[in-house]
Amino acid sequence: KEFVFITIELSEIKEMNVDLQEKSLDFSATAVDGKYACRLDFPHVINKQESKYNKERNVQIKLVKEEPQRWRKLTEPKQHWLKCDWGKWVDTDDEDEGASMNTGDFDMGSMDFGGGMGGGMGGGMGGGM
Repeated sequence: KEFVFITIELSEIKEMNVDLQEKSLDFSATAVDGKYACRLDFPHVINKQESKYNKERNVQIKLVKEEPQRWRKLTEPKQHWLKCDWGKWVDTDDEDEGASMNTGDFDMGSMDFGGGMGGGMGGGMGGGM
């Protein structure tokens, strides 16, 4: 209930911009095979100061929810290219029992604690992920 993890499967990034706001995420990157961009509008407020990201293998983003509650969906409107990572899913019953979430290869130690989260995106938010 406290976090949302997002993985953007993109490697060999030359340049990247992450603009995280209380109710949205704007992402753009240039990789060896092209340019990518997306915008996610969240249904609830996140704590942007506590949220983090890294780009070791893929782009990994940890969103910290302002209020620990279950989100019925990640974005408004639904994005056809966005899917759930069932390997990191925590069932409500497991969550109530205090089971820790399987973060897989999510490397919390190398996460950026806010550097580089500012900046604008420009136009054209085509999905490429």
